Amino acid sequence: MLTNLDWIGTGKPFPPECEKKRLERYEANEKLFEGKHKDVFGADFQKLADYLKKRNVDVNTVINYPQLLTKKTADFVCGEMPTITVGKKKSDELNDVLDNMGFANTLYEAIMDVSRFGNSPVKVLGDRISIVPPENWYPVVDAYDTKHVTQHVIAFYANGGIYAEIHDIGKYEIRRYEAQKGAGDKVPMKFGKLLSSEMKTTGADDYAVKVFSNVGQSKSIYGIDDYGVIADILRQLMWRLYCMDLILDKHSVPTVIGPRTALREDPITGEQIFVPGNYFPRDRETDAKPEYMTWEGNLQATQWEIDWLTNQLYTLSEMGAAFLEGAGKGEANSGTALRLRMTSPLIKARRVAGINTQTLKRVVRLVAMANNMKIDTKDIAAAWKDGLPDDRRENAEILAMATGNKPFMSQTTAVKEWGDLDDEAAQEEIDRIETEEAAQNPTVYRPMEITDGQSEGINTAVQTGPG
Repeated sequence: MLTNLDWIGTGKPFPPECEKKRLERYEANEKLFEGKHKDVFGADFQKLADYLKKRNVDVNTVINYPQLLTKKTADFVCGEMPTITVGKKKSDELNDVLDNMGFANTLYEAIMDVSRFGNSPVKVLGDRISIVPPENWYPVVDAYDTKHVTQHVIAFYANGGIYAEIHDIGKYEIRRYEAQKGAGDKVPMKFGKLLSSEMKTTGADDYAVKVFSNVGQSKSIYGIDDYGVIADILRQLMWRLYCMDLILDKHSVPTVIGPRTALREDPITGEQIFVPGNYFPRDRETDAKPEYMTWEGNLQATQWEIDWLTNQLYTLSEMGAAFLEGAGKGEANSGTALRLRMTSPLIKARRVAGINTQTLKRVVRLVAMANNMKIDTKDIAAAWKDGLPDDRRENAEILAMATGNKPFMSQTTAVKEWGDLDDEAAQEEIDRIETEEAAQNPTVYRPMEITDGQSEGINTAVQTGPG
């Protein structure tokens, strides 16, 4: 890890040597996400092929589980935008600003990076929220407290040079260097001559860079990605599927056995070959006849291993078999039953959300400050959602039991919530309902019985219903 800025300067290697393994992990995970599994596992497949004395091995079976894992993790964490509140008036204004900045999509992509890389730096400057690729992020930490960041550096190669932003609280410095060729593969690039340096202020009392993270560990500031724990299983699963494909391909080209009379000489090579479609005379029952040879592929053991590996994949990724089977394969389930099956991914999502709640609040506060809204982090409430569909019928039944089967909301509130309507639209809908009811139950007039000397001919209106 980096504890100072001495690695930035003319003649220094870029990226710094101590960050090489982290950047290689990011590169491998990016390829897994894109389905380029051969680029990551190719060397391992070749070792297996050499050990088994197989030739022309080309494992191109693609099971893009890493991408599915990342997208579904993001779905559970923030597929539904978290509810952010700061007080009625400020909440409306702040959420309008966040909507205009496309914050929901930015947060979703950030959580995707949290899953596949372990971290997702986000930069808030002016009216923009930018996701920083983690390979461009170099945190500088306290030498005696590796969890405490003293500066955030964003650096990358662009337009023939090296661009670097050094972020402190309330300000950041922009440096541009020439890019020099390094010494071989270990040091591909070096900082060249300093071309320019510029200091800028952010107007905030905090760093402009905030980092969303996955679960971490005490010895590193970097989060743990979701791919490392399943990489070996995924590699073995792809190899086993490749081997099974070979067996099935062999079965798809059956071998013919029969008498030599069925063979013909190839006019070019002189070899004896079988030409299908010919007529073979067979005068006696005991004469040999051509037939296809079939053989047993013994796929039971292979299928068992594939099933076992798949189950381990589901378990270690915390997604669960029920989740990947499509939440019950189209069965009608209550909301409670659905959530019980999704316990493992929901727990994972809540863990990720809990780790990043404070970061979310700080990002929101930076956005508010950039839009001249003074808000303290402690005043911001962020309520994460689970991304699962709501079972309205079950919710209504639970509320009815809680109130002793008495009404628990007004008709106006029910219409507003069901139709997602504002007050005016809800009142219009209620007026239409009353008009339709009046049309179905018309008012009729009946003669009123006259007694005690009252005048005749007086009628009274009586509303009657059906029957």
